[in-house]
Amino acid sequence: MSFDLKKFETTKYNDRVADVEVPELIDFFDEDEKPVWKVRAMTGTEIAISQEAHEAIERQQKMFNAIVGKNTDSFVKALKASFNLDYNEKDGHTPEEIEKRLAMLRMCSVEPVCPENLAVKLLLNHGVVFYRLTNKIVELTGLGRVGELKGCGDVQKSKQP
Repeated sequence: MSFDLKKFETTKYNDRVADVEVPELIDFFDEDEKPVWKVRAMTGTEIAISQEAHEAIERQQKMFNAIVGKNTDSFVKALKASFNLDYNEKDGHTPEEIEKRLAMLRMCSVEPVCPENLAVKLLLNHGVVFYRLTNKIVELTGLGRVGELKGCGDVQKSKQP
């Protein structure tokens, strides 16, 4: 059994997407709409970005320290609060897993588009929904993107689930 490099190189890939039911958020959808949040799989680069989300936040904190000086903590807290990004636990520590999942949801929400402030508000108020969505992103990512194989003039979907 050998790997068919030519077939791999000529395959066109598309995002793997899924609709996730979010009945807990029904009040935020139009009356005639099903409460569904569409997410997609991450690319390899997005996996790395989500894995490094904690380091990125630490770099931002250092940048604020350099700009503001001694009163950095109060400035950063006020700035985060103004953008509805103040999601740290009471001790000021945000678990790395939360930062990673916030990045995943922000990058991989297809509909609705999910900016950071929406992701944080969802985390704070609907934690189970937040985890359901990010778990689906991880599941889709594990399956890989959907390939369209070309052969004999026909296009067929790959054998992937």
